[in-house]
Amino acid sequence: MAGWAGGPRDWFDSNPGRCMVSLHKPFVINPAVAAQWAEAMQRAIADVAPQPAAMATAMGEALATLARGMSR
Repeated sequence: MAGWAGGPRDWFDSNPGRCMVSLHKPFVINPAVAAQWAEAMQRAIADVAPQPAAMATAMGEALATLARGMSR
């Protein structure tokens, strides 16, 4: 996730052409599971309390959108 969030792109460099989201395809991610994962990510962000707070909110929203996009 670090590379996805703008940090070091080690995973992408080691896996050229692979889509991180597609790695989740074998798993059933329904809307309830997506919501649980999004909530867990938002709690983890809150625990770290990155500054500025608006960035923390934006990160949580982006991850929630990503989770909803993987649900089926």
